[in-house]
Amino acid sequence: MRLKSNNFLYLLCLISSLLYAKDSVYDYHHIHAQTVPMDTVEVGLGYILLNDTVDILNLKEEEFGGTKQFDTIGDLSGYDFFIRYGFSDDLLIYYKNNELNIEYGSKDIINSSNEIYSRYNFQDKVSFDFGFIYNKLYDFYITDLDDINQLGKRYFGSENFDMEQTQNQIKLTQNNNYIILQYYPWLGLEDTSDSSIYLRLISDINSGSLLFDYYGGVKYTKIKNKIVANQELVDIDSTILKDLSRDEMMFFLGFNTTYEINDIFIELGYEYDRFSRDEGLDYIDFNHIVDLTLGYNIDKNFMIYT
Repeated sequence: MRLKSNNFLYLLCLISSLLYAKDSVYDYHHIHAQTVPMDTVEVGLGYILLNDTVDILNLKEEEFGGTKQFDTIGDLSGYDFFIRYGFSDDLLIYYKNNELNIEYGSKDIINSSNEIYSRYNFQDKVSFDFGFIYNKLYDFYITDLDDINQLGKRYFGSENFDMEQTQNQIKLTQNNNYIILQYYPWLGLEDTSDSSIYLRLISDINSGSLLFDYYGGVKYTKIKNKIVANQELVDIDSTILKDLSRDEMMFFLGFNTTYEINDIFIELGYEYDRFSRDEGLDYIDFNHIVDLTLGYNIDKNFMIYT
């Protein structure tokens, strides 16, 4: 579970409607049944800074508490860019790209993401989204002993897996036996990516200044992920090498509510995800996402969100 409830979350976004736009009808985060008018182009650019310190169920401390910097795991910074175009009043296409620097202990993970979907609105009552998402994690290597020990406990199945450095020696203890390592150890994630296709059904209730959207759908994800290590560790225990590639199914339900006061917009979104995962990963099979957005309509073609 990852509860998206943050001590500090800052996203600055400027959305511009170009060409024959009547109004900007979208915000940056949330999912709406509306489509943009025909021949409308909307462009958004955002900067993201997240301090992920609120852990209501103490899951982060349970999972990563053995590392010195576990409280910063999940902090991130990066950018978002999107563009959407209305082929007709009922059909649009959307593309988004973002890149995030995510803190993981003593290192940063860099993730690049691309998403594209088409939305068809049927008789102003319901919309269908069909989309594709691709995430690529750049190869990532860990040399900090505390971080390696934490990975050992999580993935190698041994609570006794432990490394410690005394003077110029590094001692590896496993199953009550120890070895003095000749080379500085490292672990890494290589060839890590995921690709997803999804189908989403959206409807809304529009009552003056209040807009309520609700949706549900299914997503299929194919994940590639390998854990690698330096040769000395592999020679000691070949189970360190792991291929965690897998397929997952996710079902999701959510809603967004938008309220407009003059030129100010307030939006609240919630989504519940349920995963079908491989054995060994199914101890976490659900997720809650909560988003709150404030927006200001500069004029009919420009909005700013935070």
